[in-house]
Amino acid sequence: MTTPHLPDDCIYYILKHLQNNHSTLFECLLVNRFWCKVTVPLLYMSPFETIDKRHNYSIIMTLITCLNKAEIVQLRNQLNFINVQNIKINIEYKPLFDYTKYIEIYNDTIINLIIFNWFNRHLNLIDYQRKGMLDNFISTFHQSMLNQCVNIKQLNISLIQFEKENFNIQFIKNFSSNLLKLTCLNLKNFNEINNEVVLEFLNSIENNCLNLRKLELSLYKSYPLETLTGKLCSIIQQQQHLNIIKLSHCDFILDDIFLSLEFQRFSLTYFEFSYTNFSHASFKDFIDLSNLKYLKFYGCKEISLENCEILKFASFNLKELILQYNSWKSNITISMIKYLGISLQRLLVSDKTTIQIIQTISNYCLNLSTLEIKIETNTDISIFPYLKNLNIKILNIQIFINNNNMGDWFISLANSLPTSVEEISFHSITLFHSSYFKILLDNCHGYLVTINLNDYINLYNLKAVLDYAERSNHHLRSLGIRMIGTRLNEEESQLLNKIKEKGVNVMEFNSIYKETDYVYL
Repeated sequence: MTTPHLPDDCIYYILKHLQNNHSTLFECLLVNRFWCKVTVPLLYMSPFETIDKRHNYSIIMTLITCLNKAEIVQLRNQLNFINVQNIKINIEYKPLFDYTKYIEIYNDTIINLIIFNWFNRHLNLIDYQRKGMLDNFISTFHQSMLNQCVNIKQLNISLIQFEKENFNIQFIKNFSSNLLKLTCLNLKNFNEINNEVVLEFLNSIENNCLNLRKLELSLYKSYPLETLTGKLCSIIQQQQHLNIIKLSHCDFILDDIFLSLEFQRFSLTYFEFSYTNFSHASFKDFIDLSNLKYLKFYGCKEISLENCEILKFASFNLKELILQYNSWKSNITISMIKYLGISLQRLLVSDKTTIQIIQTISNYCLNLSTLEIKIETNTDISIFPYLKNLNIKILNIQIFINNNNMGDWFISLANSLPTSVEEISFHSITLFHSSYFKILLDNCHGYLVTINLNDYINLYNLKAVLDYAERSNHHLRSLGIRMIGTRLNEEESQLLNKIKEKGVNVMEFNSIYKETDYVYL
C-alpha cells in the first residue's frame, strides 16, 4: 500500500496560507526541494516585515549578494570608506535564489531602520560625519534594490530619496518599468524644491501605474509646489479603480484633491484624514463619493460647523466612522454623528463621552452594532443610564480614570449595560484593580458571549469569570485576556481549566480596536 500524499498544488496553498508566519515558513524550507522552492517566494514577498525589525540584519547581507558585481563593489567600497571592518561582502558568492525578484512589499522606512541598527552594532552613529556616510550607503542600497526588484506591488517611499546624487532621470526611467504591477503607493516627505527627478518619478507613476488600489500621501509642507499638486491630482484621476486614500498633512491641497475625486467617486470605499487642518477646505466635492463605506479623522482640526453641515447632503452610506484625538469642538463630533449616523454599523469616538453624544448616537445611529467610547476621570457618571437606549452588540471602552469612585463607576455601568450587548472589551492605560472587574460581572446582565480584558491573567479575574460563566447559564463563550509570559500557579491553572470546561474559549487579547472588514488588496 502506497503512502498517501498531498498533491503539489495543495501544499502550495497550505504554505501560502502561512505567508505571514515567517518562523513557520523558515522551518518549511528544510522539508524537501519542492517545499523550499515554494516557500522562498512567500518568505521574500515582504522580507523586511518581520516581528523584530530592529535586529533583522542578515536580510540586508542576503539581498546584497543578489545584486550585480558593480553594485556590490560600490557598497563594499562605501563600507571600507566608513572603516567598517566587521562587515565583509564576498563579491564572488551567489545565493541559491535571486531573492530580490520575489519582493512585492518595499518600505524604505523599515529598511532604513534595519540598516541603521545593523551599523549601530559596529559604529558610533553619534558621530555625525559617520552618520552622513551611512546615509550614502543607505541611498546606494535603495537605488540598487529598486533596480533589481521587478515585482513590487506595495511601495512606501520618501521622495527625499530621489534628491540624492545617485538618483537621476535615467535611473527613474529604468526603475519605472519595475512598477507596472504596483497596487499600493505611499508617498511621503515632499520637498518644496522643484526637483526634476521627483517630477520624473511622479510622471512615471501617472503614466504607468494605473491600477492602484491604495494611495497614501504625507506632505508635511504647508505650500507644496503647484506642479507637484497637479501631478498628485492627475495620479488620482488616472487610476482605474482606486479603493483607499489616506491623507496626512495635506491641508492646502485638499480642495484640489477633492475635485480630482470625481473620477473615483464610484470606486473609493475608504478615506482617512490624519493631522489635517480643514480651515482652507470644503466638503462640497467630497460628499459625492457615492460608494464610501469607511471614514476616519485622526488628529484633525479646524472644521467649521458650516463645513461640517455639508455632510448632511452626502451621497454615501458609511459602515464605519472613526473620530480619534481631533482638536475640534464637541458640536462637530455631534454633527458628524448626526449627519452620517443613519447607516453606521461601527462608531469609534475618542472625545470625552457626554450625555449629548450618547443621546445623539441613540437617536441617529439606529443600525449601530459596535461602539467604542472613552471614559475619563472627569466623566459624569450620570451618562451611564443613557446607554440603555442603545441597541448595540459590541461595546469597547477606553478607561482613563483612577479615583476612589471607580467601584460606583463600574456598578453604574453594569446596571446600565444594554441587554443587547453580547461582547464587551476594556482597555485601560493604568490597569484597574481586579476587584472592579468582579463588580462589573457581578452586577451586569447574564447575556455576555465575549469578554475582553486588557489585563494580565490572575486569580481574581479567573474567579470572577468562573462565577459569571456559572451564573450566565453557559452564555459566555470567549474570554480575551493578556497571557504573554504568564506563569500560572496551581490554583490559577485549576480555575482556568474549570472555565474551559464551561465551554469558554480563552485567547490572547491585545487591543480592543479590531480592523474593519474592508480589504486593502
